Amino acid sequence: MCQHSCRSQLCWQRSPSHTLIRYFTKFISFGEIVPIHRSINHALRDIRLKTRTKMMAEVKRQQVDFSPLEHKAMSDIAACEGASQQTLVVSMSKDKAQIARVVARLLRQDLITKHGNPDDKRAVLLALTERGQQLLACLDKVEMEIVNDMLEDFSEEESQLFCSLLHRVNHNLK
Repeated sequence: MCQHSCRSQLCWQRSPSHTLIRYFTKFISFGEIVPIHRSINHALRDIRLKTRTKMMAEVKRQQVDFSPLEHKAMSDIAACEGASQQTLVVSMSKDKAQIARVVARLLRQDLITKHGNPDDKRAVLLALTERGQQLLACLDKVEMEIVNDMLEDFSEEESQLFCSLLHRVNHNLK
């Protein structure tokens, strides 16, 4: 039931700034009623921490200086053969300067190469080196293990529903 007088699980109320705020008031966690937004935030934070810890342990084991952003860049380069820095700007929703720094770090570590674009002399294309491909394969394996652990006791239908809901959440945040 809502904290206000509407007797609803879900309540809309105007805040002092006259914007609508969504209140969820009932979710039981560790025996106490917790606002669902707090429960969702805590779960997302815990998942992010656990997955990041496992990924960073693998990065350390591989002896590279690497961030999640660089991992995303390498995944995008692998997915788009002949990716340019502009391709990364769009796919990663980052500015040109940030992508240039990521690319420079990956180049210094011999994880990617740059070569001229035969169709546009001003542009360069990015590709993974053999070392970059090996690192990405190791990280992909760890990602697969993490996802398998997350979905361990989910049915196929629940896994598909979970994936669908995550895509909706991601879309809503754009």
